[in-house]
Amino acid sequence: MNTNHLTDENIQDIALKNLKEEQLPMHIKECTECKASLKAYQFMMNSMNEIRPESFSFDVSELVMQRIKVAEPESSSVWVYVLASALIIFVTGVLLFFMPVLKPFFELFHSPDSMYNLFVAVTGLCVFAFLMQDVLRQYKQKEKLLLQ
Repeated sequence: MNTNHLTDENIQDIALKNLKEEQLPMHIKECTECKASLKAYQFMMNSMNEIRPESFSFDVSELVMQRIKVAEPESSSVWVYVLASALIIFVTGVLLFFMPVLKPFFELFHSPDSMYNLFVAVTGLCVFAFLMQDVLRQYKQKEKLLLQ
């Protein structure tokens, strides 16, 4: 008699395959211990197959669907674009109005054309304004999540 018994995994594989008596490995036919384990696993698996799924007195899918939050699309509010445009116009107007005072500052760039400097300054301010607007939007989203 072979003293090297089959592992539980091997016996479970054999039990899952529902093999007939003649198809069983030789070791199971000869070893009473492995044969008893096989019968126990087969009994357990048959018992598990006979268990009926639990039926609920309520509709589970309906309850789950009610708990799922519908994502509301963020409305791209027009006032943000209007405010950004007004800010750009205001900054450009201020820069043009104070151009004589800012001329020495622009000469620091050593550019022959002061319009180039104005373009660089306005572009920098616009980028800064849009970055600040994005930071504010992210802050409001996080605040909204925290307050829920």
